[in-house]
Amino acid sequence: MICKIRKFPALCAILIASIANAQGDQRLLLEVDTPIVNIEERGATQNFVRLPALEYAFRISAVCTGESKPASLLLSVADTRRSLQADEIDADGATAISLNIPAGQLAPVVVRNFCVQTEIESDDNAANNVPQEEQLTLPATLSVQASLRCASETTEQTVYMSKPLDITLICEQIPASLSQR
Repeated sequence: MICKIRKFPALCAILIASIANAQGDQRLLLEVDTPIVNIEERGATQNFVRLPALEYAFRISAVCTGESKPASLLLSVADTRRSLQADEIDADGATAISLNIPAGQLAPVVVRNFCVQTEIESDDNAANNVPQEEQLTLPATLSVQASLRCASETTEQTVYMSKPLDITLICEQIPASLSQR
């Protein structure tokens, strides 16, 4: 369909909206908790951080319309997949799923100027040192792909979605008395 936007921009928006509604109102909504990773102070030249296994907790709202009911739900992060069948999906509320992503599936992340060891020359200079940030959120480090299959006796539709996943790093600073040894 081609709309002449110069003459009828509002009509184009209505036509596009009605096409979207004609495909059905199946919805797949995803909420996710950001995992927190504790890392130790590292040398100033170490820009890469290897991540441990990560656990993501998802709350999924799967809505099928008409006579369709959720038939299956698939979540995928990195090489980890979890599939739910119809009897495992809460069609009236939120379905809770957690995925544990092994460290071997995660690439090292580049982190500069965060949680870097600093040398303290004397107690006089220690008072002048500015404390480092203790927390850093890495946006869109991974992504989750999800698909919901809605089925009735006569039809079947699949809804797809993708969402970026964040990771929060917490710096575990080594006490000055231990770092000078």
